[in-house]
Amino acid sequence: MTVDAAIGAAFDRVAAREREAQTSFDPTLPERAYAIVDDGRGGALYTRDAAFTIRDGRVVDEAGRAVRGISRPGAALGDLRVDPTDLALGRVRDLRVGEDGSVSYRREAIDPRSGTLSLETVPVGRIALARFPLATALRPVDGSHVRAPDGVVPHVGSADDGTFGPMSGPREGNGLDATLQRLQEAYLALDALRAARGAQGATEKGAMDLVK
Repeated sequence: MTVDAAIGAAFDRVAAREREAQTSFDPTLPERAYAIVDDGRGGALYTRDAAFTIRDGRVVDEAGRAVRGISRPGAALGDLRVDPTDLALGRVRDLRVGEDGSVSYRREAIDPRSGTLSLETVPVGRIALARFPLATALRPVDGSHVRAPDGVVPHVGSADDGTFGPMSGPREGNGLDATLQRLQEAYLALDALRAARGAQGATEKGAMDLVK
């Protein structure tokens, strides 16, 4: 196999490991907790669906409604958004939701001189959760969203904050740490092949210079 073909195969392995990492943690909200989402009119809806993703730079639920949270300690409740520059450059990878509701992604960058690929974890914020009194009759809006009755104000907090429990952990038999380790190994193998290709190109150039 040529070095170029090996690099192509390494890119495929990295893509496969990224897909594996994206599905290795299925967030499940704590008992009686709801994620707070925008109703499209400035109000709030509530959902137990934790299939979060990124759309147009915002963290959204499966229906595309913006998920509310805090971007940093002490900040007001608002939409959770990724860095717009990272989004524009296509550097947002591997959205993660931790057991404490923290949202982050991996930013990919390539050193223009060495060609080395680097990854860093970029925090987005922490998902806000709501809990209602036991007797509250929430009003269904659709198959996955509800609205609070008039005058009922929920308790708002975050997963694993002492009031709410943590979100679920990795899928059974598919540990998150092992998955991320395999992803890192795939990136390291790709870096090694890119370095080998660069060295090969330098050797070929040196040989051509000697012929001249």
